[in-house]
Amino acid sequence: MLTRVHFKNWRSLHDVVLDDLGLITVLIGANSSGKTNIVEGFEFLRRIVTARTAEAAWYKAQRDFVRTLGSSSHEDLEFEVETKPDVNSESVVYRLRLDEQEPIFWESVFKAGTKIAEDYNLARVREPSLFVNRPETLMLPIWAQTGGNISGGNQDELHDLWTFIADRWQILDVSRIEPFHRFAPESNDVFLLEKDAQNLPSLLEFMADRYKEASQEFRADVRWLLNHVDSVDPERFDRQLRVAVTERYKLWESAPPYVPPTMSLGTARIVALLAAYHALDMRAPQEPGLIIVDEPDASLNPGILGKLVELLRSYTSREGRPRQFILTTHNPAFLNYFTPDEVRIVSRDAQGHTHVERVPESVRKIWLEDGTYALGEVWDMGAFGVPAE
Repeated sequence: MLTRVHFKNWRSLHDVVLDDLGLITVLIGANSSGKTNIVEGFEFLRRIVTARTAEAAWYKAQRDFVRTLGSSSHEDLEFEVETKPDVNSESVVYRLRLDEQEPIFWESVFKAGTKIAEDYNLARVREPSLFVNRPETLMLPIWAQTGGNISGGNQDELHDLWTFIADRWQILDVSRIEPFHRFAPESNDVFLLEKDAQNLPSLLEFMADRYKEASQEFRADVRWLLNHVDSVDPERFDRQLRVAVTERYKLWESAPPYVPPTMSLGTARIVALLAAYHALDMRAPQEPGLIIVDEPDASLNPGILGKLVELLRSYTSREGRPRQFILTTHNPAFLNYFTPDEVRIVSRDAQGHTHVERVPESVRKIWLEDGTYALGEVWDMGAFGVPAE
């Protein structure tokens, strides 16, 4: 599981650490505080780790203007990720630095503070897949190859680290997700949901065909959360797909199931979020999975927020299927369902740099002891020191 992440010189994250990450972490803050930059930092790191060439990822970084404004040309772009398979294991740290001047990466892996592997050029080689039901080949860094040159640790740990980042991070930007009632071309990616979930029809069709148990659990969760939904199914027309939602409403008692021609934004976004979770049960379900969602509460009726959080908590407690969530929100009503330990406050200073802090201890002691106020209400009052706007 992910326990800590460190960003340096990434957009507004000049030097930001998220540590002691639990099963659920919620990032709150005002508009433009840096929450989305954190989410996109995870996406950028995954892109680099899975890049086929150093040059491709480096030029992409240059085009996206990813460096912190005002940072020195001698300061490299850095990411550091710390993971622990379980509470009794030693931490494994992956560190990546991107040179500002030329397309060179430095990758290092540490275990218990000792460097056990490194790669200076991010070289990629083809290796047959090590996963069942995965026909494509992988592009693995030198340090993650079976039989690679390492000092200490074991190769399985390195490979698990690489696949955790490359294959087990689901990253969604809910604001980019639109209803799926239109037919769209098929997608080749059927395990990881795209950021805007445009490959959802292909993913759901593959899940229904190859992983029936995961598909049934997904549909059951959608029905439980959205009372008006009877089923969610991929619908094919020629070589195009769409997502069709069958509703429980009937014009008369013996009428056939009703499939509306359109889908609401809230329904589409809930379907995508739950699909992202259940997709991790298709390939290596016993391996840790991380679901990162920017504003999962967007377009949702406040009446189902509590049920949504209840469902997410149940996902993090399934035996043998470790899952973890990082969420962002502007919504005090959504925040009401979380605890102070699960929340991080995101803000920016006068230089435009993002800072991440815990909920003040005074809030826990004074405002929350007697249960008079929920956490979102406290934030709305300004007791966190940053505005809820």
